[in-house]
Amino acid sequence: TIGVIEKEIVLSVKDRLDAAKQLSSRLLELPEKFMLTVFCGADSTDAECHELESFCKETYPTSEVYFINGGQEVYPYVFVAE
Repeated sequence: TIGVIEKEIVLSVKDRLDAAKQLSSRLLELPEKFMLTVFCGADSTDAECHELESFCKETYPTSEVYFINGGQEVYPYVFVAE
């Protein structure tokens, strides 16, 4: 599983959930980023989404984190950091 920020591959990890956690951390640690919206795709499981949500909220308690069932076929997760 790869993580991409602005057209650059920033990580490559075997486990999809680990990749999602690492990418969410990188995004929330960018300057002036305080909100993360996660679009969960068709291949992501409810358990994965809940674990990722718990990780984000526990690790970044002052950030706003939202999860939306995006249903996208190609990517298990799409992140938007603002």
